[in-house]
Amino acid sequence: MHRNDTCARSEPGAVLVEHLDAVVVMIRNIRATPDRNVVLTITLPQGARFETSINPPMIRARNGTPDRRTVEFLPITELRGFESATFRIVATSQRTGTGTFRAEVLSARCNRPVVATEETTFFAE
Repeated sequence: MHRNDTCARSEPGAVLVEHLDAVVVMIRNIRATPDRNVVLTITLPQGARFETSINPPMIRARNGTPDRRTVEFLPITELRGFESATFRIVATSQRTGTGTFRAEVLSARCNRPVVATEETTFFAE
């Protein structure tokens, strides 16, 4: 998905209820010029919750909502032209059904957030 100068993609796939699952979101600066203060916010579907992030030290989660459905990462100071950053979190779900993962990116160059969503299915064994 593209809008302004960043691309976001989420790859959650199908998720087994009450098991840990990794969610991977990659953002990419699609311009040749650097972007600054790039912030990713991930919102999980109803019934899912953030457990932890599994990233290098420079990509750390900093804020979350009390229900643990939304997590915001520390800003990336500079994302060079055509450079990508990959964010990984671990989440669990407590219910079966379908839901939507949402990734939102803000930066110094974006006057509006870049948003990507992806539907997923939660299933029981």
